[in-house]
Amino acid sequence: MLLFSINSVIAQDSLAVKTKTNPIVFSEMYVCFGGANSAGWTIGGTVNYQFSNTDLLTVRLGAYAGFHTELALLAPAVGIPVIKRNELIADYGFLYGKRWIAGGTSFSVSAGISFLHHEYLEEINEDYYLRKENVMGIPFEMNVKFFKKQKRRLRIYYGLIPLTKKKVAFGKSFGFKVVGNIGKANYFAIGISYGIGTHKKY
Repeated sequence: MLLFSINSVIAQDSLAVKTKTNPIVFSEMYVCFGGANSAGWTIGGTVNYQFSNTDLLTVRLGAYAGFHTELALLAPAVGIPVIKRNELIADYGFLYGKRWIAGGTSFSVSAGISFLHHEYLEEINEDYYLRKENVMGIPFEMNVKFFKKQKRRLRIYYGLIPLTKKKVAFGKSFGFKVVGNIGKANYFAIGISYGIGTHKKY
């Protein structure tokens, strides 16, 4: 009876070791095209932690730059278009959302609170004045990501050179992102993302 109990404990410990999985922690960089008061580009990065199956926490640092085109006169009847920046939004956000995983694909939606530094040009009587303000907003984003389905050896140079002897959970991802902010400093953009980390429990 005692031997049976010892064997049972050993079997349970072995099962616990086998079922132990990695945490889901990953970071990403993204580039998106969109608009605010004018069309422009958004670049940024996030750090993400998923817990309790579908709950996702995200810290985001991003920047949106809007541009407009002016006509610069070289002569009374000759002009060339010149692209100038007329808006800048620095976005520091903390988001909570849900993330669902199926094989090597995930889909997530998040929203939260952000602090934004907003610079823009205001036109008054055909003159432009630079305005600066610090405001709060509601950041949001939606993501579709693609990553490895199973543990693999970590490789570089297009998968040609292995870095690890064992198969690991750490890897890269590629995806599509919708990102923006709702508030006094609005913007909305769509683009691509590239990430590294552990994107699911392996």
